[in-house]
Amino acid sequence: VSQSGKTYRQKVVTAVYREEAHVINMRNGGVGSLDESISTAMLGGRQFISIDNMRGRVDSQIMESALRGHGQVAVRAVRKAPVQISTHSFQWQLSSNGADMTRDLANRSIIIRVRKREPGYRFKEWPEGALVEHIRATSPSI
Repeated sequence: VSQSGKTYRQKVVTAVYREEAHVINMRNGGVGSLDESISTAMLGGRQFISIDNMRGRVDSQIMESALRGHGQVAVRAVRKAPVQISTHSFQWQLSSNGADMTRDLANRSIIIRVRKREPGYRFKEWPEGALVEHIRATSPSI
């Protein structure tokens, strides 16, 4: 359900590791296929790659290979030769209200459904603020 907290859950997970995700947002027009965005994220070297609010068909051979392949994939930056990147250190997150995944990608995924709370529900607040701020303030360095 829209606004149930799927992206917020991703922020909580990255906060536990004192990390920030490389966020990929899909574009309907212009330059930047999903595979190009994934390649850029992997070349950036952040541990968490979050594909946010995905809609429609998700068909990425790079992502499928990265999730369950040889332990490395060939990625390339614009106007650069492909390079082999180790896939062992990446954590993938995808939020969606209606993504249509390939069978291979679905088989390589752990699907978590987030239930939306009833209207007016109040989440716990900490002295630091909401849950993400509390985690960032109190989690030890890893």
